[in-house]
Amino acid sequence: MIQSIWWARMVVTLVHVDWRVLAAIRATVIIALAAALVYFLRQSPAPDRHRLWALSLGLCLCLPAVSALVAGEADAAALAVPHWLFAVWLVGAAALLLRALIGVTIATRVSRSAKPVEDHEWGSLMADVRGAMGVSRRVALRTTRDVAAPITLGWLRPVVLIPPEHVTWSDECRHAVLAHEIAHVRRHDWPLQLLERLVCALYWFLPPVHWAAGRRRVEAERACDEMVVARGVPRAAYARHLLAVAEASSRPLGSALAFTPGVGDLDERVRAILGRPPAMRGRWSIAAGGIVAAGVATIVVTAPGPVCPIAMEVAQAATAVNGTALPSSTVASR
Repeated sequence: MIQSIWWARMVVTLVHVDWRVLAAIRATVIIALAAALVYFLRQSPAPDRHRLWALSLGLCLCLPAVSALVAGEADAAALAVPHWLFAVWLVGAAALLLRALIGVTIATRVSRSAKPVEDHEWGSLMADVRGAMGVSRRVALRTTRDVAAPITLGWLRPVVLIPPEHVTWSDECRHAVLAHEIAHVRRHDWPLQLLERLVCALYWFLPPVHWAAGRRRVEAERACDEMVVARGVPRAAYARHLLAVAEASSRPLGSALAFTPGVGDLDERVRAILGRPPAMRGRWSIAAGGIVAAGVATIVVTAPGPVCPIAMEVAQAATAVNGTALPSSTVASR
């Protein structure tokens, strides 16, 4: 009976919570589960972990609409939140969206103003790397002082930007750099970056979401590193090329375009490249199914009334002992 009373109190509390607050709670649960599954797959290839982080952020992006739909005909007065609180959220979301828009605008302007690399050797190398990586789309190669390290922008018309220091790179280093950037094109990391910024804007007040977004970017870089190594570049040589690019730059690697993901934590990437090769494969789909199932279960459990009638039955049975009244509209909706 004590457990029934506790459950009743939780249900009564949930039906008084705004669906936007419930979306934040559900997002936290999904991110927590994703973190646990990523830890379980820590010895798996980086693309597996990247897919899990991307999937969890994608679910978070869908949660506001799902939460609003699940709220259904709940009592608007009971579910209402203060207008000033909604205004605070709106200002924060607008600020982050504006920042992302400015970043895209700057990145586009830099890309268009960059000087095309017309060296024949670079052109031949780009064609060879695209063929080896399975990318049929044309990828432009340009150079500009506005970047301190190689980066890739765009989706339908991708552009690889390299710093002027590329003239000091060896032929093997050039191959490794282009292979890594073409891997970003192959994996569609640019549109994922845009969607990630949208998720972070919606949940700007929720640190777990920003942490998950950071982990996704790290795993994206590692996934590209592993793709390059899988195409025949020795691990030790590839690590040396990363360090050579960093040493050749006369500016901090983080001083380039603020919107772009950059090279991530270089020390962490080098340790991952030189570490033990991934041993586990093919398990990410099981973990992904777990995240989806947990997301659905979280929505059901935290959505009393028509969605979870069992919870309402327990709550109503316990109110006789607990003395807690359920909202009349919630009872009527059943």
